[in-house]
Amino acid sequence: MKRIIKPIIYLSIIVLIVIGVYVFLIYPQNSVTVGKGQINKVKTMVELCTIDFYNEVAVKDTIANWELFGKQKQRGSISFDIENLQIDADGDTVYIVLPSEIIEIMEATDDNSWESVDSKDLRSMRWADAPTELWNLAKKNAMENSKKLLYDNGTVERARSEGAQSLQMLMEKVYRKPVKVTDPTPKGAHYDAYK
Repeated sequence: MKRIIKPIIYLSIIVLIVIGVYVFLIYPQNSVTVGKGQINKVKTMVELCTIDFYNEVAVKDTIANWELFGKQKQRGSISFDIENLQIDADGDTVYIVLPSEIIEIMEATDDNSWESVDSKDLRSMRWADAPTELWNLAKKNAMENSKKLLYDNGTVERARSEGAQSLQMLMEKVYRKPVKVTDPTPKGAHYDAYK
């Protein structure tokens, strides 16, 4: 019995060594294939962000003979592109014109960020499920309405005021001399479009 067991043990050890050599030396170390990457969005980080906000809004919209009711949670920001500033650095004082505001509003990524409450087909006057494309349009309209509200309630005006102060402090450190930031559109660069 001992004569049979010893050769089996030796044979097992040799087989394990051969498998180990194959795995670690012969078999390629990286057997994972990675496909070609694609960049979906490139965002410049040279923005002066002054306000981040969170909204929960009731959505009521009428689109293509459908009345839609829902709830949406939104996140957004108001910032300014400081990469393309109009700067006059001649003389003792630096003059800067505050650029247009950049308003970004997106549906929040929280749980239950969108809730379709109900929808009604106005042709048949029956409550029924509206098509998905109509709900998507209602969401988009809700975000546009929220943007208009930011102009109406003075949030954009406050953001521009705070942005001008932040920009002045930042540029005084850069230029090491007095900076004056002027704002040609204190209520918002796009205020007239959202009146």
